[in-house]
Amino acid sequence: MIRRFGALFVLVALALPMHASFRDVVRAIETRHNQRQTTPPLLGFARFACWIIHPKGVYDFQLATFENLRGASADDFAAILSAKVGAGFRPVVRVRSTHSGEFTFIYAKPAADENRMELFIVTHDRSDTVVIRLDADMEIAAREVNMARMHDQKRLRDIGR
Repeated sequence: MIRRFGALFVLVALALPMHASFRDVVRAIETRHNQRQTTPPLLGFARFACWIIHPKGVYDFQLATFENLRGASADDFAAILSAKVGAGFRPVVRVRSTHSGEFTFIYAKPAADENRMELFIVTHDRSDTVVIRLDADMEIAAREVNMARMHDQKRLRDIGR
């Protein structure tokens, strides 16, 4: 039984498309900082399920995490992203904190489907780094963001009473 599950997991992981720019960025980070990425358990299965179910309008994703990544600088990551993120991606958000060393970069490009967008997000806080590539339906994403914003505004009004 365990062998069958393992074989299914390998098949799922190999069947899902890998995007070269994601691999290139992750490898560049690994090489620059001499550290391997940490992969959450069953990530391939979660990605396969996302590919079929499309929760909250997400059609595909890739995730890489780096724990205790010391010495990461926003300038290094900006250089890696501009060189490796891939054709068609444009910077949307670049946020850097000089005091804490935290930074976030978001790149975006239109996907093949006219209602979808590919997002490439890199965020670093103190020592941990997360790299995410999303293929998402932008109408659903915008609706979810607006719902969260309305919920936050309602909560702030309730606190003020």
